[in-house]
Amino acid sequence: MSLTMTAITSVVAMAAKYLLASTAVQQATEEAANRIGELSGEALTTLGASVVSRLRSALNVRSDAANKANRALDDVASDPADEDYQHKLVRELDKLAQNDTSLRDLLTELSAEVERAGGAAGQTGFLVSGDIYGPTAGTNAGSMNAEYTFNARNKS
Repeated sequence: MSLTMTAITSVVAMAAKYLLASTAVQQATEEAANRIGELSGEALTTLGASVVSRLRSALNVRSDAANKANRALDDVASDPADEDYQHKLVRELDKLAQNDTSLRDLLTELSAEVERAGGAAGQTGFLVSGDIYGPTAGTNAGSMNAEYTFNARNKS
């Protein structure tokens, strides 16, 4: 499997999803369960923690060469929902992986693990507000942010 931006994006999405869910768990268990999405909480916690830990370790041993990627990972950790931070981390990891075969191999391995666990979890993360009444179905063909309350009734 060749390493692509899509593969790196799935790794970063998993890390961000884990960090976002971890933050949410501290704030409210019920809200965190909604954000976890397609992956079970256990898979997200286990794989997400592994992805973050292994990325951080890989970047730390690269010292100065990985300063920008380390800062980008710190930014994602501080605000996992910020897509700009996620894109920056993807770009920095891609730059490093171009000339670093061991990092490229790690990212390829992590991407395969994310794929086996249910795909790029972060690509279905939603957070905004609104009301939806009755049966709901749809397809997202682009970037979309939303939080839904299904089968809720307007009290007015």
